[in-house]
Amino acid sequence: MSFRSYGELVDNVKSGELVTICSVGTAGILNRCQKLLLVDNGGKVTATHTAQEDHPIFHKLGEVRSYYWNIYKEKVELPPGMRLDKYVL
Repeated sequence: MSFRSYGELVDNVKSGELVTICSVGTAGILNRCQKLLLVDNGGKVTATHTAQEDHPIFHKLGEVRSYYWNIYKEKVELPPGMRLDKYVL
């Protein structure tokens, strides 16, 4: 499912069509969203989404997150063509 506008996302949340949502940050770590509050320009909550934690997609996103986290921790071999750069601050 993809959204072309914020309004479509709100409509899908209100109709119960959205199963789960995730974010991927600049470090490439995927995070599953447990709860999403959608607000209007005035800060008023217009819709609330709570992840369906028993849904197969929610579980698959957890597996993907674990796999890539294990790549970062060098517990599994890098996929072909992938390069891992780590920096110590």
